[in-house]
Amino acid sequence: MSGFISSNDEACPRADIAAYLDAELEPADEIALESHLAGCSVCATELNAQKQFLSDLNLSLADDIVMPADFTRAVVVNAESRVAGVRAGRELKIATAICVVLGLFAVAAVGPNAGMLEWMTRAAEAVMAVVLAFGHLVFNIAFGTIVIMRSIISGATSDGPAPVVGLTVIAIMIVAAAAGFRQKLLAKAEG
Repeated sequence: MSGFISSNDEACPRADIAAYLDAELEPADEIALESHLAGCSVCATELNAQKQFLSDLNLSLADDIVMPADFTRAVVVNAESRVAGVRAGRELKIATAICVVLGLFAVAAVGPNAGMLEWMTRAAEAVMAVVLAFGHLVFNIAFGTIVIMRSIISGATSDGPAPVVGLTVIAIMIVAAAAGFRQKLLAKAEG
């Protein structure tokens, strides 16, 4: 325990108070803390507060907690249901496809036909452009739908036309997004 003086300018040894309650202090440190507690009302109040907390904690844990009869089974079933499908059959297919693509890339990169690497790069760029355009379309549709649905739900009344108007706006958005996606694909194909 660090030495301390019983004055208002010092930092009181609060960690030592917890150790004192847990009977973890050396006898000399315990005596020094007890003499400090006799002259420091802040530490004495802290000691009493920690004693009260420990007493309340012991009382709250004194009653036996009754677990349901099927508690273990319920936990196991819940855990198994959350883990089910982690190793789905399609994971093997995806891993195989990735390995094949990486193998082809490696062969093209070190093989005698260097033009193959350039062709694979252009093909990969084209595939990524289509995938990104489709992902952007899906994101825009989902985001727009959520915004419109929030507006409809927050402003809808039971006798008003808001739901019909909202569904019409959603349909228009979907058609506009599909048209924009089609234009992007056509521009990519031409360019």
